[in-house]
Amino acid sequence: MKNIFNFLMIILIFFSLSCSVINKPHKKEKLQFGKNKYEISFLNKDYKRQIIFNGNESSEYRFNLADSIVVFITDSKSASPLISRFLQPKDYLRFIDEDDLKYSFSENNNIFLLEKNGNIIIGYINVPKDNKEELENILLTFKKL
Repeated sequence: MKNIFNFLMIILIFFSLSCSVINKPHKKEKLQFGKNKYEISFLNKDYKRQIIFNGNESSEYRFNLADSIVVFITDSKSASPLISRFLQPKDYLRFIDEDDLKYSFSENNNIFLLEKNGNIIIGYINVPKDNKEELENILLTFKKL
């Protein structure tokens, strides 16, 4: 009887721990570009939110994480100043003409990503290769409301 009780307690503890891992808290951020609203979630991440307005033409949300990692989301037709040094003049024309683009760059063992989906450009900078999957998962949470 004692063995059955111990076995049931172990299963209960295991189940409780597995549920708490699955339901990790997300920090959800609401974003607005014109009349369109979006959302992105950060899983257990401390960050500082920054909003940059370029008059009435465009805006950019930046989320500054640890170790100089920045996640950015913008509606600017010229991408983000954070990565414009990587782009060629022909790239800017592609940003105007095409709806779906993806650029990835490496510098000093860090990864930079720029992805255009419709009129929104999302990406990150200064991501160590070991953290790439974690940042990709953050970008996957971006959605239109």
